[in-house]
Parts: sequence; structure tokens; C-alpha cells
Amino acid sequence: MEYKGNKVLIFPDYTNEVMSQRRAFRDVMKALRDGGVKHHLRYPARLHVYWDEEENIPEVFNDPAAAEAARSSKECSAPADGKMHVGGRDLQLISWNVKGLGSAVKRGKVFKHLKSLSADIIFLQETHIKTAMQHKLKCNWVSQIYQSPFTSHARGVAILFRKNIPFQVTSVNNDPLGRYLLVSGTINSFSLTLLNIYGPNTDEPNFFRKVFDLLPDDSDSNIIIAGNFNCYLDPFLDRLSTRPAPEIASVKLLNNLLKTRSLVDIWRIQHPTSKEYSFYSNVHKSYSRIDYFLTSSNLISQITNSKYHNILISDHSPLVISLNI
Repeated sequence: MEYKGNKVLIFPDYTNEVMSQRRAFRDVMKALRDGGVKHHLRYPARLHVYWDEEENIPEVFNDPAAAEAARSSKECSAPADGKMHVGGRDLQLISWNVKGLGSAVKRGKVFKHLKSLSADIIFLQETHIKTAMQHKLKCNWVSQIYQSPFTSHARGVAILFRKNIPFQVTSVNNDPLGRYLLVSGTINSFSLTLLNIYGPNTDEPNFFRKVFDLLPDDSDSNIIIAGNFNCYLDPFLDRLSTRPAPEIASVKLLNNLLKTRSLVDIWRIQHPTSKEYSFYSNVHKSYSRIDYFLTSSNLISQITNSKYHNILISDHSPLVISLNI
């Protein structure tokens, strides 16, 4: 509202008693905000908390202590079964080639979509974020950020963690060319080796050989590799084109590496005959599945779901897996 060219701001006139009641919710609201949980403080002092944004049904609190107790019970925990839960659900790991995050508008759309997918650990490719601009990867529900940047117009990979994920980092291996990032650490004593890859768009098997050589050799490691490999693994199931599949050395090498490293394409394990595609090439007029989660075979029973979501915002589909640790 304006009056004679000047903005007029209108604020509610609460009584001292109402103001005191509303202030009592300040700490729990900050914790909810830091955890990325949607909430609203309604008049006079009723806190509406949306634990599940998809259902969009709030739990209403008149008492800040009760709200804090509910929030604490839904935080990350290692319960009696020894498994990691986030608000009663499995960890959600998401890999997505976002094709540039330089635009503030696009960044907002990307992070809104990631939040709607309940992202806990995020693997981003083609961030196009320089080292000095790492703050652009921050939002109020993300805490830890690791990246291998390149330029503002090319490459760049990053791994992000939601604020309530108790990840303890032990090592980080960055790529100065912005094509891979290796982060190792633990979540509640469960060790994880996370590798994010943005593969070359030319046939370069030596790139994959070099990157896979960075992985630990022991068979007990919990390895999760994610990213846009820029090549398919199966020329028949992972590709839809009128043209014959070319011979690609990287495809043969990757399949051999999966066998020798006891790794699996977890989506293919769970969907052995399905045909879904994560990318459409206007140049080649073809669909292909070139975005993957490759995991240690010992994690198969702990990955409860895997799904490609619709292609939107970027030209690649976000891939999500659910991990019960």
C-alpha cells in the first residue's frame, strides 16, 4: 500500500499477553526453520507444523514445550533398531544434473523441488558455481556443502546435506576440473563413501578408470556413486533411438568396473526389464538413461526404493533412492 508515493506498512496490534505467548514459540520455530520444516504461527499463538508437506495437514500446538517435544522426536535419530531415520522415514538421496545454478530464480526453483522430494543428501552436477560463489548453494535447510567447482558456465559438482543429517566428514577429494567429488564420512557410525560424477560428453574411458581408482579397495566399504555419466550402461534397455548404438569404450569399461568393484546399478536391480530415460538429446533425437546411482552390492537390501522423477527445470531427470541404514 502506498500513500502519496510513500509505502505504508500495517502491523497487527497485539496485546502484551498475546505478544508474550507468541514469543514463547521463537526457539522451536527457529529449530523448525533450520530443519526445513514448513510451519506458521497463527493468531493468537497457535503453531501449525506441516511434518509432511505432501499431505499438507498441520499438527497444531498451543504449547511451545509440546511443539519442541514433537520436533525433537521427529529429528534424525538412531533408534533401538540401530537404523538411521529422518522423521520416521528412510534417508532420501537425490542425484540431479541441474544444468547451471547461476540464476537466482532457477536456484530457487531447484531447491524448492529438492525440498519437495525430501532430499537429505544431494548430488548435483553442472552447478556452474565458482569457488568464490559457494554461498549460492546455501539455503535455510542445507548445512554442509562440498563442491568441485569449475567456471560459471561449465561443469561443477557438489554434495549437500540437509541440516538434520549428522554427517561427520573424514576426507574430501576435489577435482580442479569440476568433474568429480569424493567425500567420505560417517552417519551415526555408519561409514559412507560418496562419489559424485559428471562424466565427459565424449568417449573417455580413462576418466572413469582414474576416478574409480580413488575408491577404497576393501569389500566392506559402503560406496554410493551418483551422477550424470554421459553414457548408458545397456545399449538396449537404456537407450531409445532410430540409430544403431555405437561402440563406446566407456560403456564396456564401466560394466567391467561394476563387476570387479562389486558395485551395482541399483535402479536396474530393482527394475530389471523397465525402460525409463533420464535425458532427451535434441541433437541426436534420442532418449537415454545416463544418470545413475551405483552402490556397493552389500547395500542392495538397504535401498528400499529408486525412482526417476519427471524432467523439469533442467533437461535431466532427478533420480532418488531411499536408504535405510
